[in-house]
Amino acid sequence: MRQIASLEIYAIVSELQVLKGSFLKKFYDLGNDSFRFLFASKEISVPVYVKLLRTVNKTSMLEEAEEPTPFALAIRKRLMGKKLLSIRQHNTDRIIEMEFETDDGLKLIIEMFGKGNIILADRDFMIINAHKTIRQRERNIAPKSIYQFPAGNKISYPEIDVKYIEAALKG
Repeated sequence: MRQIASLEIYAIVSELQVLKGSFLKKFYDLGNDSFRFLFASKEISVPVYVKLLRTVNKTSMLEEAEEPTPFALAIRKRLMGKKLLSIRQHNTDRIIEMEFETDDGLKLIIEMFGKGNIILADRDFMIINAHKTIRQRERNIAPKSIYQFPAGNKISYPEIDVKYIEAALKG
């Protein structure tokens, strides 16, 4: 099965803008790199399913995990009942960043590349917890490390226009 494309993430993030201003009510680690969020407000209740590397989508399927994992408990402890301030794609990378209204500006970073990951970090990108700890020469994903976005494009989809595409095609 193929991995999700950057342009698909752009479309998904656009669709999930409806979640801004809602509160994280539930978070489940379903196993096998699958997660379910429930965002709710007075107006909406939206379950969101994440399968790392494959999909992020609104869902009506409400699969629950039997026992919460340590990672799920850490996310619940920090983010349950917190308001989602923003959801955005980092440049044209396969990264979704969710920012919550907390004293320390907590963010959930969903990486949809490599082996996939979900990272909890503060406003200064200090990693508090990660679904997977990864140590690489270029960057570390581990508690008390500074999250570094991978090297990549510094342009976002709204900035891309016909002239940029034509210039890229000419090389």
